[in-house]
Amino acid sequence: MTNESCLQKVADACAVIEKQIDQTIELSRYVIGSTLTKYDLFLCPLLNRSIQLSQGFMALIKQRNLTCAGSMLRLQLDNCMRLYASTIADDQDALINCVISGGKISSLRDNNGQKMSDKLLKDGLAQYDSRFADVYDNTSGYIHYSEKSFYQSISALNGGEYDISIQISKYPLEKVNEALCECAEAFIHFTNFFIRMMEGAAISKSALDKKLDEEEQDGD
Repeated sequence: MTNESCLQKVADACAVIEKQIDQTIELSRYVIGSTLTKYDLFLCPLLNRSIQLSQGFMALIKQRNLTCAGSMLRLQLDNCMRLYASTIADDQDALINCVISGGKISSLRDNNGQKMSDKLLKDGLAQYDSRFADVYDNTSGYIHYSEKSFYQSISALNGGEYDISIQISKYPLEKVNEALCECAEAFIHFTNFFIRMMEGAAISKSALDKKLDEEEQDGD
């Protein structure tokens, strides 16, 4: 894929991501609703983090920076996992306290008594989206130094068996373009996945607001 073709696909992807950002901002109004709960203090930073990741991701794919764009995708998956953890935690209040205090949720247990490791959360979400586990594993290669970095810098040449090209440059090779566009598609997909999950929280909050309004009216 040529750079020109790649950048056109990047522009199309950014237009979709901009709409997702607007959708996330609008969704936050329903998550907060007419009351403020402790759970909102857990959800609102996730919404804000998703927006910031989306903004960062767009800047990176415009630069064709696959290493950092892949890392942003991995962080968006982490958003989904933290939100999922809040729905299966044995003690949701303890989970919120753990996050606010800078603790590790892997030390807490889910409603089946299992520690909420990243593997447990990843496998749990894979039940709702079959791509989740594979994308998680692949993008983890951008967080840690791995073959992802090797193949972006090292290329085999056609000349001899041991002929290679090594690039250290501000300008990525064209060979990253296909993977970059796949990364953009995955980011859009899993941002939508995150938004759908958050919509469930918004629905629950709406039901809580309605219940509180009814109780207040009954008390008058």
